[in-house]
Amino acid sequence: SVLASPYALRFETLRPGVQSTAPAAGTPYALPSDRVQVLFIQPVRRASAQAGFSLRANGAPIRGYFTWNGPLLATQPNNSNAQVPSKGGPPVRPSAPARETVMTFHPGTPLPLGARITVSEAPGLRGLGGPLASTAAYSWQYRVAGPLAVSGAIPASGATGIDPSNGIKLQLTAPVDSNRVQKAIHVSPKPDYIGAYVDDTGTAVTVNGDFLPSTTYPIPVAQGAIGRARQ
Repeated sequence: SVLASPYALRFETLRPGVQSTAPAAGTPYALPSDRVQVLFIQPVRRASAQAGFSLRANGAPIRGYFTWNGPLLATQPNNSNAQVPSKGGPPVRPSAPARETVMTFHPGTPLPLGARITVSEAPGLRGLGGPLASTAAYSWQYRVAGPLAVSGAIPASGATGIDPSNGIKLQLTAPVDSNRVQKAIHVSPKPDYIGAYVDDTGTAVTVNGDFLPSTTYPIPVAQGAIGRARQ
């Protein structure tokens, strides 16, 4: 048989865009000094990516500078490097990203405590492999850790008849540094054993010790910069 009319197929390949970011969208406790990193899905033109980038803290633009092709920043709450476990063997690190796909922004000044951060990459991002640019903006938001305070405790202050075998728990409004909080918590009378443990988010502290029965224990937290943001 004969094709009745000409046929033409037309398609376009993947345009430049954002694959992932750090801090990740919705991060609640970024540090004021944290860098911001964008991982692109393909190699891009530096000038195009930098011109389309903006970072605002509570609506105010933040100036800074860019670096390229650095190591990927961790997104875990405890800043550990992510590893992909392999079956029947040791963890395997993901392969390094392609050149010209990792852009890192360094804020020129520390971001304000508690600030709402909005980051955007404008449309018009151009890749190195072809002429087609991105057609949509990419934006995300996160927050900087706010001022530090104790927001609650289990048991509540003043409670009586407490069994402390599961520890005394303090909830905080921002992540704390494990070493500094150990030095800031004082128990009197001091048990033979006392320890303070911070969870992965850094916002919950559990105090364990050899607490005696029929005894009143105040647990003051000394004033000072015990937060991870030095607050």
